[in-house]
Amino acid sequence: MVKHFNEFAIQGVYPDLVIFLDIDPKKALLRKEDDGDLDRLEIEDIDFHREVYRGYKEIIDILPEISVVNADRDKEEIYKEVKILLNDILEGR
Repeated sequence: MVKHFNEFAIQGVYPDLVIFLDIDPKKALLRKEDDGDLDRLEIEDIDFHREVYRGYKEIIDILPEISVVNADRDKEEIYKEVKILLNDILEGR
């Protein structure tokens, strides 16, 4: 079902790169709260965020071309890994 909705949404247009920043929803919210200024989705309860996270994990299982980056690390480490992924695409590897 998730794949069906995804196909409908993208209508045959595929990105060169999709990155999923994988972090426990509770930890992600704590980081965002530290940054301040939460938007309407970020103020939803933790159950909402866990359900969204599970949905993304389902999509990753269906679409293995999605690059998963462990985001439960220092922001600088995450940045370096994402930069490598982007450079690989930009350099045509």
